[in-house]
Amino acid sequence: MSLNIKLNKRIQELSQVDDLFICMAGGDESLCIGAAQYLYSQQAHPSNLQALATPYLGPGYKKEELSCFFDDPFIKQNYEIFERVDYEQLAEILAGGDVIALFTKQMEFGPRALGHRSIIADPRNIKVVKIINSAIKNRDFWMPFTPSILEERAEDYLVNPKNLAAPYMTIAFDSTKLGRRDLAAAVHPL
Repeated sequence: MSLNIKLNKRIQELSQVDDLFICMAGGDESLCIGAAQYLYSQQAHPSNLQALATPYLGPGYKKEELSCFFDDPFIKQNYEIFERVDYEQLAEILAGGDVIALFTKQMEFGPRALGHRSIIADPRNIKVVKIINSAIKNRDFWMPFTPSILEERAEDYLVNPKNLAAPYMTIAFDSTKLGRRDLAAAVHPL
């Protein structure tokens, strides 16, 4: 239930709620963290207990380990592989209508892709919803996408009067007029 972003949206809108944090891995996979923190708090000073600093706890891979993937004939024939791409190149590719599978650094902890292992597309282009859902994800048409928004631009796109942090795709917000235009592929009806 904790990863139901529409429910979390309703909870954060309650007048009794001033702040809301939803763990990036709200299912059984995070039980081990809670158990470890509990044991640590019993053995040491609870004031030393720290929150997870990053969701990027999984393994990373070296180029040599990925060579079998990159050398696969199907991959070579159907996809273009870029080993190093800067943000301007990514923006140009996305603006051209292409969908990108991004693979970098360590894997994210939890069920959501948080930028290191992600499928990204231009959120202004509503056509990418069908492309991703049918060709890549093989999922139902109604499944939501979540845009990545620079923190300093969030208020341009999101209605967030409580200024809640939402770094793990766990809370939904209403969109501004600009958000409905520029994030058309990620805006969903209630």
